[in-house]
This record gives sequence, structure tokens and C-alpha cells, in this order.
Amino acid sequence: MSSAEGSTDVYRLLAEDIDANGARPDGDVWERIVHLVDPTELRPKLADDIEIRERLMDVYFAAGNFARARECATTVDQFRLIAAALEGLQP
Repeated sequence: MSSAEGSTDVYRLLAEDIDANGARPDGDVWERIVHLVDPTELRPKLADDIEIRERLMDVYFAAGNFARARECATTVDQFRLIAAALEGLQP
């Protein structure tokens, strides 16, 4: 059950499953998804993923949470920026 672009419409599949079988408030949504689709098909588009990570990196960096900023960094320049900020914190 994939769209024309080759990616699975997980939200549509989940909605159809809930309509057919009813909502289970105590159930784990990921457990339901695994039964509906092949988890290997659940891959975000690279461009969208990078854009989100860049935004998160900016937010974490501005908040001074350099560990989280490092997790979201995607470019050498971003890693250098974080390293410079961390070096500035050293006594």
C-alpha cells in the first residue's frame, strides 16, 4: 500500500484500521503500524528530515543545549559552531 511516490501513507492506513477495528486507547500506535505496513518503508524524505534537524539544531543551540544541538547537526559548519561554543565554556 504505497503512494505513487513510493512511500507509504501511514496516517491513511492507521485511520482505515481505526475505522475498521475501532480505536484502542490503551494500544500502542507503533504496534498497530507494524502490523499495517513494512517498517522498512517508513523513511522520511531526506530533504524534509534535514530541514527539521536544522531547525531543531538552531533551537537547541539558542537555548544553550549543546548536546541536543550536536545530535541534530548535519553540516561541518554546524559542528564547528557547536565546538566553538563549547570551547568558550571551558575555563
